[in-house]
Amino acid sequence: MKKILLVIIMFFCCINVNALERSFTGYDTIDNVMYFKENNGVYYFRKAKEIRDVETNSTAYCLEPFVDLKEGINYSVSNTQLGLSDELLDKVRLIAYYGYGYKNHTDTNWITITQIMIWRTLYPNNAFGWSDSSKKAIFPYGKEIEELKGLVNSHYKLPAIEKENKVSINKRIVLNDPNNVLKYYDILSSDFDAKIEGNNLIINTKEEKDGEIILQRASNIHKDDLVFLISPGSQSLVEIGNITPIDYSIKLHVESGKIKITKVDKETDLTNPQGDASLDGAIYAIYDANMNYIKQLTVKDNVVIFDNLNYGKYFIKEKSAGEGYYVDNEIYEININQNNINQELRLGNIVIKSKIKIIKNYGSLEDYENDSMKRENGIIFNIYDKNEELVYSGETDENGVIMVDLPYGEYVIKQVNSTPGYKKIDDYKLIVGKDNSISETIVFNDFKVVVPNAGIDIYDLIRGFICLKQFCL
Repeated sequence: MKKILLVIIMFFCCINVNALERSFTGYDTIDNVMYFKENNGVYYFRKAKEIRDVETNSTAYCLEPFVDLKEGINYSVSNTQLGLSDELLDKVRLIAYYGYGYKNHTDTNWITITQIMIWRTLYPNNAFGWSDSSKKAIFPYGKEIEELKGLVNSHYKLPAIEKENKVSINKRIVLNDPNNVLKYYDILSSDFDAKIEGNNLIINTKEEKDGEIILQRASNIHKDDLVFLISPGSQSLVEIGNITPIDYSIKLHVESGKIKITKVDKETDLTNPQGDASLDGAIYAIYDANMNYIKQLTVKDNVVIFDNLNYGKYFIKEKSAGEGYYVDNEIYEININQNNINQELRLGNIVIKSKIKIIKNYGSLEDYENDSMKRENGIIFNIYDKNEELVYSGETDENGVIMVDLPYGEYVIKQVNSTPGYKKIDDYKLIVGKDNSISETIVFNDFKVVVPNAGIDIYDLIRGFICLKQFCL
């Protein structure tokens, strides 16, 4: 067993500055494989061995082809005294890291693959390869060499995934890396349920929040850091270990969509209802893109809000209207995406109304019985709502007619004046919309007082008679 005393000094700031004594030796663990080196047509052969640290069992590679290790030599950690460019040093560092010991590269064949790749990189004018025991060249590791080349050449290539993303809540988000290097990364930390599958980063967003996923390439898979070892007159080495990792941060803004519906009267476009009707109490249902029912909400204070919605297409439909309004049967399509996260709709309903026709007649009882009452023009009628607020005032035309549209509600009709000698009608209570009627004709008759000083109001008698014959005024 050959023993070399190694004195380790600081290589990077992350390397332990304390001096360490190390011994390396070569092991015949690679059966039936020899290395060859060709220089200007001359071939050299050597048994393939593994160089390992006696204490840590860590593997090292020769930087000088076919140069022996010398015993009793003091080694120091250095990359400046090797006489290599930074580019070559970095290339060797990457080959040593991605070679034997990286993830599934645990077979000892990876030791020889890594060693040959290092020599080929440092000495491109020479040919290096493998031979069998009869010194016949063999080419057993083509697939593995291409894999190692791919890992090394793509090391500094970053994933082509946006570093800041707006994504939907309650979604399985798949972020694809067209650079095809995501598969070489691990998730160092994540604020979300995330995993890497091939070149896809798959994220499940369960709540609305901002967070970060940190990906890392070249993680700490070894106990120590990779070092270059030199000593005058002896073989220079590179000992496998960790290299400076590459972190890639992806920030996510997980957001939910919202659909706000403001309820208005379709005729006035106001949030105030007409008459005694109510815009509140309407029920809206929301459906997904396939018209699958999701939920329903009731309008309150003229507003209903569907929130916590993920990206996608939705349909809104009114299931029932507020009291005194007709249902809106139209179906509304809404798309929620990162550019249209909050949607607002102003939806109206048509209030239930009746066309009220007031016919005003006057005459005697005999005229009434003979159906010969006269139309009375210029008679003023006031209409009040249930809060005794005046909502209409008008007078009969030459035909004794008033036409007025009244929305859903309860009203009182009051006659203001009458032809002299005729008695006005009593207040008339009117209910609009309970039966969704669209028109109603009301006939009012004023009768002449013909019996003076009799102590009896003849109008009251006539009124009672009419109540029996037609309706009570």
